[in-house]
Amino acid sequence: MATDLPLVATAGDGVSIFDDSIFDFDLIRWLEDPTLETFGDGVPKPGVSYPFSVSGLESLSPFDLLLDGQVMLSASLDATGSFAGSFIFPNIPVNTLHFITAQDSTGEFAYSMTCPTPEPTSLLLLGSGAGLLGLRKRRRAGR
Repeated sequence: MATDLPLVATAGDGVSIFDDSIFDFDLIRWLEDPTLETFGDGVPKPGVSYPFSVSGLESLSPFDLLLDGQVMLSASLDATGSFAGSFIFPNIPVNTLHFITAQDSTGEFAYSMTCPTPEPTSLLLLGSGAGLLGLRKRRRAGR
């Protein structure tokens, strides 16, 4: 499978083409991007430690971890450009998404977000289980 997909971008008025360019869209570029991963149940709790890890940034570089643009932690990356740690989640509403960004001294960054609600798979499993229990109870009552 090719990893580059050729694209042509054109500008015109429907009759004439004024400009065009050819680009290569790298289908697996995201595999090379830095990553920021959060742990736990995903729902932050004010005043409680919020664990994370970051990788793929500049090795041995200082970095800042930001929550919605506010610095929560400043530290240094290891020789592989990684760091694992936590910060104390501030006293802000947790019923909305919050963006977490780690940025090194070169300007490269990794990002993630908090999760204020259970993931859809959990809700699907909960709903399916409740439905099956209800159906089972109904069948037993009909006997």
